[in-house]
Amino acid sequence: MPIRNVKFLPPTPTTPEGYRDYRRKILSYRVWVEHEAQWRQDIQAREIVRCSQDPVYQAAVYGTIFEARPQEEHGENQDGSGYLPFIPYPFQIDAMDWFEQVLHGRGARSDGLGVKTRSMGLSNCAMFWSASHWMWDDTFQARLLSRNQDLVDLLGDPDSLFWKLDTYLKGLPKWLFDAATGGRFRWEGHVKHRKKLWLKNPRTGNTIKGESTTSNAVRGGRATVAIIDEAAFVPNLGSIWAGLRGSVPHRIAISTVSLDEGYDFYNLHHGKDGYTRPSVLEIPWHLHPYHDRDWLKHEMERDNPEAIQREVLMNYWAGGSNWCYPEAQKIEVGDYPYKPYAGPLTVAIDDGFDNEGAAVLIQYDVRTGRHRVIAACVEAGKPADWWGSVLTGQLRSDFAYEEQARRFAMLMRMLPGVTFVGDAHVTQTNNVTGSSFQEHLATYWNVHIISTFGPHGQWTKKERIDKLSGFLPLLDVNDTESATYVLEALKRNRFKKRKSNHTESSESRSDIHDWTTHPVSALEYYFLNFVTFGSVYTGNTPKWSGKDNE
Repeated sequence: MPIRNVKFLPPTPTTPEGYRDYRRKILSYRVWVEHEAQWRQDIQAREIVRCSQDPVYQAAVYGTIFEARPQEEHGENQDGSGYLPFIPYPFQIDAMDWFEQVLHGRGARSDGLGVKTRSMGLSNCAMFWSASHWMWDDTFQARLLSRNQDLVDLLGDPDSLFWKLDTYLKGLPKWLFDAATGGRFRWEGHVKHRKKLWLKNPRTGNTIKGESTTSNAVRGGRATVAIIDEAAFVPNLGSIWAGLRGSVPHRIAISTVSLDEGYDFYNLHHGKDGYTRPSVLEIPWHLHPYHDRDWLKHEMERDNPEAIQREVLMNYWAGGSNWCYPEAQKIEVGDYPYKPYAGPLTVAIDDGFDNEGAAVLIQYDVRTGRHRVIAACVEAGKPADWWGSVLTGQLRSDFAYEEQARRFAMLMRMLPGVTFVGDAHVTQTNNVTGSSFQEHLATYWNVHIISTFGPHGQWTKKERIDKLSGFLPLLDVNDTESATYVLEALKRNRFKKRKSNHTESSESRSDIHDWTTHPVSALEYYFLNFVTFGSVYTGNTPKWSGKDNE
């Protein structure tokens, strides 16, 4: 879809070469119109109307940005660094138009998610667009948030959002700014309209306020729009996003991609895990007229591959050093149900020893040598008897079961000869029952869990990863909801972050204990035990004869 031509300005360019000519024409137009407006009130009146009707026109003709990078580092910007005229790139025109569409959208389209590569100036665009509505709308209240308060407003910091606002507003001609504020705006003095985290238009009462990124952000006050900058790096983004809904009709989150603070931004982007996908604007690196293959090559020489993949190529999953199973990103779900007579069935169990638990049903296909995750049951706070009833398919009236548990139990009731494997810690005694989880299941439910120890006792996380990683190319995952959950857990299982001064070895690293832990641990125990007992399936099994019975 072509980017619009801004009324009264030259046609929007479609090539990098065209942008250079466009830039020269805009600069000439800026010089001419500002000179004429100094002496002619009719030109001023005309420009006030044009600016009030189009934020892009105002930014292109009167906008100012601060560029800290020297000339050779940001393309062919002939003005070098410092305070520069803002000449929008085509994708920036598109971005400001997208902000406008979100402002007038309804339902899911009334919220927006801007996903970008680094150094694209989207934060500046958001501030210019906000400033335009603050200047000209009868009613407009904006709230600005970022991953910490200093990035919202810090005196003298060009990275802060209010610095960009101040730079833009102070760079406007006095006659234009006075027309928007009634000539009563004061930067300093006893009565001033710019304070920390606060900007007020004395003519209309419109305000732009900064907020700290907490789950209570903007709960106490109404606003027209909330803009969250660097949203993927904001802790508890999901809680903040949900908290804004009741007081802000339009929410806009902008960020490069990252999963360091969780999956809320990713889930918003893809409409996963209960999130409704808002209007999405994606800005990849190649949309910048000065970002060609040579630029990408130089960027790759200046940074590590993981950072380039994440910050430039917009790859959420880059950063394999923090993922326990980065190769799992390649696995896709498919039609992999139970195959009668194809091979042995195993349920891998991790009770967690903290009342959380996961049971994963896996079938080994003797003929193909592949392993398929058929289904799973993941529950928290359930006693051994509850698990016994699910694992044997003998549901009891004194227990409550979710739909996932009922489906799993029905499947277990019909399957022949299931083997149960788990971690050796299931032998630990429960103070309430007087027996271990393993002993209780064996005694009362005839569920016997096989477990093995590592060469030095309990398996380390590294040993478990080494075993499971070797089998991932042979892993298939059924497209049922419960099996898909196991795959998502495998993809998202991460190591704990190292402290900057920490010298922890890879052998001693542990994973974050979260919702991914137990499904992944169950898979690990399956393959640890498969390695131990695998010869039963592989070395001594008769050759396959006859046709598959699907």
